[in-house]
Amino acid sequence: MFGSLRNKFQTVQDGITAGIKGLTASDNSKPKKTANVRNVNYDAGADLLFHYQTQWNELHDLTEQNAGNAQVIDSLVASIHERLEQEWNSIARLNNALASVPKINNDIQNLMDQIGSLQELFEEVEGSIFEMEDLNETLDLQSSQLDHRFQLALYKEKKLSELDSFRELASVQHGQSLDEVELDNADFADLDEFLKN
Repeated sequence: MFGSLRNKFQTVQDGITAGIKGLTASDNSKPKKTANVRNVNYDAGADLLFHYQTQWNELHDLTEQNAGNAQVIDSLVASIHERLEQEWNSIARLNNALASVPKINNDIQNLMDQIGSLQELFEEVEGSIFEMEDLNETLDLQSSQLDHRFQLALYKEKKLSELDSFRELASVQHGQSLDEVELDNADFADLDEFLKN
């Protein structure tokens, strides 16, 4: 942009220089005619100066316009650069995240393996709990059987004790009955002898 502006300035300067040289060269090469004084254009320098001033003003306006456009383009380039920086950072973060995907996959695989091991352990523990519950029920049943056996043994002892007491009582009563029968028999025997006499 500034290179083309410099070229335009150089062109204008060369044009002005060539125009001035052309005027002086044409004045020197042509013999002066006193008769054609009327045909001389005295305003030629002013027209040339006006022409170059107009081009200079156009160049100045274009320069200002280019400076404004350069500022707009600079702000656009800055916004594009900022957006590209953000996208570059996003891509870098995505790249880092993608780089960690294999590690995450390995971690997930390790966790799955650990979950499988834990599941096997849970199944073993569950089986052991069922066995323990069965054993507990068996022990409760055995304890209940022992309690019933103990109660039965106590009941048997009590009944045997009552039976012994009853036997003793029966034996005593039987002994008394026998004594009474013997007395009665002795009385009958005495009575028989008495009756026989």
